[in-house]
Amino acid sequence: MDFAEIAKKALERRATLVTEMRAVDADATLGASEKSERIEKIDGDIRQLETEASTAIERGEREARASELAERAGKLVTPRDRSERSDGGVGAELRAVALGESRGFDLVTSGDFDTRAAAGANTAVLTNTAWAGTTVQNKFVAEILESLTESSPILQAGVRIVSTTSGEKMEWPVKNGKLIAAQVAEGVVYPRSKGSFTRWSIDSYKYGVIAEATAEMLKDSALPLESIVAGDLGEAIADATNLDFLKGAGTAGPHGIVPATVLTQAATSATVVNYDDLIKMEHAIKPKYRTRAKWYASDDFALKARLVKDLEGRYMWQDAVTAGAPSLFFGKPVILDTFMDSYAISKNPVIFGDFSKFLVRFVGSVNISRSDEYGWDADVVAWKANVRVDSGLTDAAALVKMVTPAA
Repeated sequence: MDFAEIAKKALERRATLVTEMRAVDADATLGASEKSERIEKIDGDIRQLETEASTAIERGEREARASELAERAGKLVTPRDRSERSDGGVGAELRAVALGESRGFDLVTSGDFDTRAAAGANTAVLTNTAWAGTTVQNKFVAEILESLTESSPILQAGVRIVSTTSGEKMEWPVKNGKLIAAQVAEGVVYPRSKGSFTRWSIDSYKYGVIAEATAEMLKDSALPLESIVAGDLGEAIADATNLDFLKGAGTAGPHGIVPATVLTQAATSATVVNYDDLIKMEHAIKPKYRTRAKWYASDDFALKARLVKDLEGRYMWQDAVTAGAPSLFFGKPVILDTFMDSYAISKNPVIFGDFSKFLVRFVGSVNISRSDEYGWDADVVAWKANVRVDSGLTDAAALVKMVTPAA
């Protein structure tokens, strides 16, 4: 089906009807009642054609995205045992990210790991065919990615993820204001509006860790030791990156979401969550940002928020009824993060808004190397994992943070 042609014809018919509507409006021979009736009918036809064009365009865009995804999927190596991760909901979406099936992630393994730890003894490397390291299995890489995404609340909050193949600096516009339009009379010069933008230099900062295990542990363990190690690697990287995604100063690392959020809502109390404060917080951002907004909070805030009631005595907190789904507060999803401030004096215990305006950059994906010769003289096997990332807020009007009083 040619969606572009359908949309084009609908818009052409719409243009004809707009011309007809203007002619009817200008026809002095028509009475007010007849003119209103004809204009109303034409207007209804115009709205129907707009809906038809919009539907065709949306379907065409979905088809284009599906074709692009199919092309990208053909380039991926499908990890084994995907049937083990077939549950739905948010968890399934995150696992899809972990397996490189969405958001532009690619599975990357590297061979730059020196295979001996002792100084001066690094004669055996993975690129040396005489000392070939053990191939990193796709499942192992996927498990690290899965652990990373599921252990990072920021990545679960609906942030925008950009994946680049290389780590050079990129300039990204940060919107601090908006363009202002006005009515323009015939023959009058249009008003000029520059909006308000600054620039943010997206860099790439490396985070990594080495995990070790003895050959005996691998051979004799009744547990799936490699899966455990993969989970630990992903969790360790998630903890390090998530803290900086949240509170990084942006000088020698990522721009954190808390310091980048400039809109604030003062809390009435540093001990009790106030119902009116939360209402004000919601309205601190524009309605268009409230549509996809979430609460991003500390567990301490959540404890106090669960006690908040409306004027009729009903709790505003709704526990999730489906496994893996978020709880709701004031009808909006809640993401909890242990790195967020406690609800105390002079703290930022909660952020509210559209987190798609917060960008997280990944250079490729998690890089994994395994070496069986790392501790050759002690039968120690090692895995090295690293990731290069940066983050920052791209629209200052999309998020608001609570500030508790100083005393």
